[in-house]
Amino acid sequence: MKKFHGRTLGLAFATLFAGSALASPIITFTDGVSYTTDSLTGFTTNGSQMHGMSITTCFITGACEEIIWDGTVGMASYGEARSSNWLLSVNGDTFGNPFTFETLNGDTAITSISINGRPGNTVFDVILDPVLSPGSARGNPFTLFGSNPDLANYTVNVNYTDRLAIGGVFYGDLYTVMNIDFGGQGFTGSFRFITDTDNNDFAGGSPIVPVDPNPVPLPGTLFLFVAGLAGLGLRRKLRK
Repeated sequence: MKKFHGRTLGLAFATLFAGSALASPIITFTDGVSYTTDSLTGFTTNGSQMHGMSITTCFITGACEEIIWDGTVGMASYGEARSSNWLLSVNGDTFGNPFTFETLNGDTAITSISINGRPGNTVFDVILDPVLSPGSARGNPFTLFGSNPDLANYTVNVNYTDRLAIGGVFYGDLYTVMNIDFGGQGFTGSFRFITDTDNNDFAGGSPIVPVDPNPVPLPGTLFLFVAGLAGLGLRRKLRK
């Protein structure tokens, strides 16, 4: 069981509190850009271990803001991304401890939050059971934690993308980016959520280049292709 007994206890508390949530998130998955690694470097991940993640929020005005996750703010298992407009933080192991998001400026409404774990060697593990990827353990997809009254009138859409394969095989549970949006509305207030994370050394991995099923020939390739057809036509004429 992932993260041993302490994690199981945390999950039990999460389940207890999540029952009173006012919104039911819509969760989807897309392949995006795929990455591969030989093996994960850990599956017990806390706030300080995600140092370097990129957090991008977009506002109702159309502007966006990127803040880098800071895992060195002085608490052993705490990390945060903070701007003058909002704060995203977590303290402890992410399997059972919630992230907290809150707006700090009542005049600034947030339409979306994107968390890119790759710069912080962080991966989202989205399947509780069974354990799929080698070197991983039990995971948790996005789950609201607590009552979250500020979300009462919002649609919460969560999309995981940019999957991670182990040894070139994608097992269906690991993604490197999580996007949250509020159905086109501008959100102000606070909410808490669980989403489990693992660790991976992306400096040691390499991106998988997507294969286009219908590639467009390059000019030089196209010329050779046409020349080949012309040669075949001339050969047939000479035979006749």
